[in-house]
Amino acid sequence: MTAVIVMILLFLLIFGLGVTTTVLTAVWVYKDAKKRNMDAIMWTLLAVLIPSYIGLIIYLVSRQKEKLYVCPRCGGDVKTDYAVCPTCTLPLRRQCPQCGLACEETWHNCPRCSAVLEPMMYPMAKPQEKKDHLVRNIVLLIVANIVAVIALYASIFAFAFNNPEVFYEDEFNMPYTEEYDEFDIYPGSFDFDVK
Repeated sequence: MTAVIVMILLFLLIFGLGVTTTVLTAVWVYKDAKKRNMDAIMWTLLAVLIPSYIGLIIYLVSRQKEKLYVCPRCGGDVKTDYAVCPTCTLPLRRQCPQCGLACEETWHNCPRCSAVLEPMMYPMAKPQEKKDHLVRNIVLLIVANIVAVIALYASIFAFAFNNPEVFYEDEFNMPYTEEYDEFDIYPGSFDFDVK
């Protein structure tokens, strides 16, 4: 009975690890696909429903390779054509004082309304490229999952090797009874020719 409880607990642990990995993968794929203006629901279902991480690998290979940028002050997501950070209002590009168009630092006039742009007194803060650590984290999650499953199976075998009475308790604890012998030999049934 103890062996059954141990096996059920180990099965539940392995099942819980698989469910946790699947949920974390689904959340990451959904957020990443939404950030890259891809069909987030379709890619999430594809990554989760195709087994053995094949769906996740397909997503990683085919996702749009756009660069993501962050504000140098607050770390909020920005694009290169933003004039200010929408989170902390840090100026990221020069703006035309009349029409509000984002202008390059080297321009002297606004290309839309031809207004004269004031000279820059100091360089503008540039958006910084966001480092994509999520792919590394997914790979680490997959490796951790594989290592955990190997460790679980190793612990099962080590437990079974060190405690054989738990897994084979009926066989080792059965008392010997002399009701019958399976190998009763009757001397008259065999004819031996001894020379």
